[in-house]
Amino acid sequence: MKIMDPFSDTGHDGNSQQQNVYLQPSCEKGILYNYPAVLKLLNQKLPFGLAEIARCFRKNIHDNSDKFLFNLPEFTQMSMQFYSPPSVATKWMNVWQRERIIWWRKFAGYPSKFHLTDIKMTETQQTVDIQYEFPWGVDSVEIITNRGDVDLVELERQSGINMQGRYGRKVVTPVVIETTAGLDRGMLAYLLDAYQEKERSDTRGKLKERKILRLHMKITPIKVVVHPIKNTRELREISEHLAKELRLSGVNTLYVCDAMTLDQHLVRFDEMGVPFTVIINEGTLKTGVIGMRSRDTALREQMHITEVKTLLLEHLKKE
Repeated sequence: MKIMDPFSDTGHDGNSQQQNVYLQPSCEKGILYNYPAVLKLLNQKLPFGLAEIARCFRKNIHDNSDKFLFNLPEFTQMSMQFYSPPSVATKWMNVWQRERIIWWRKFAGYPSKFHLTDIKMTETQQTVDIQYEFPWGVDSVEIITNRGDVDLVELERQSGINMQGRYGRKVVTPVVIETTAGLDRGMLAYLLDAYQEKERSDTRGKLKERKILRLHMKITPIKVVVHPIKNTRELREISEHLAKELRLSGVNTLYVCDAMTLDQHLVRFDEMGVPFTVIINEGTLKTGVIGMRSRDTALREQMHITEVKTLLLEHLKKE
């Protein structure tokens, strides 16, 4: 089995005298080879883009414990190629720089830790990195590249298929603007961005240090926990019903009912990054009122149980 260098084009055809198994070093060629079929499907009209997420492999691995996710032999890559007419390629390069940095900052607690580098120029392409301030220093999470038309010209030479598209009345070979991001290192950046240690008062008013994973509502795996304060049949039934209703509405919900105290649960949920905890007590059976506790403020507000779904869906809709 042969592991290919992710930044090398060697062996993209998968042929080898040693009959080595081909492992994909990047998404780049897989996307590019789909270009002719999609161009035909769109009646040769430009511009358009193609995206892919895939498992990829690297050959050269450096031993660095602080940056282990940057050096794994197997990693997940997210790539997009946008095929732009040459006359507007600079505009689209600027558009994708702006859109990608906005995307990374949108889910961050400290948006300023994500920033763009200056444009790096070579004879054939322009490159801009989106970087994050990791504990070991600044490192890239995504690369945006204007690759020119070299890839498509070479593909046309190899395949004999016309790669030109139409832009208005002009027939042109498009410029490839590519964005490539590592899912693993991107998630590491968000985890580091979200991790906090703070002093919080427990249910008895005592100050304790708590670890909080303040992930954005859109990317945290569990959006809400439904927790009955006592393990009685009535409270379990109403809690299970609410949890089921929230799941059916598309809200990832965890139902928890065990012997741990409420404060122990809240510490655990903060460490898990759960934004909201719904607390159901005996009063809920009489009045329908529940307690909704926020991870970010540690405050608990009361509301009717019928309002919970609407409130959570509103949070999920926010940018």
